[in-house]
Amino acid sequence: MKKKHRIAAKELLSIANTFEVKQRKFLKNIRYTETSAHWCGHAHNYSVAL
Repeated sequence: MKKKHRIAAKELLSIANTFEVKQRKFLKNIRYTETSAHWCGHAHNYSVAL
């Protein structure tokens, strides 16, 4: 399960760095559900399927 979370966090980071003004090295406060991962940025809310 940790491997899926790590992969989802990397995908969310790449998506967020594409659309957000501030470029990040890592994301905090990622919410995980059974089937997806979510992160709220300044511009949008991002989600990735696990």
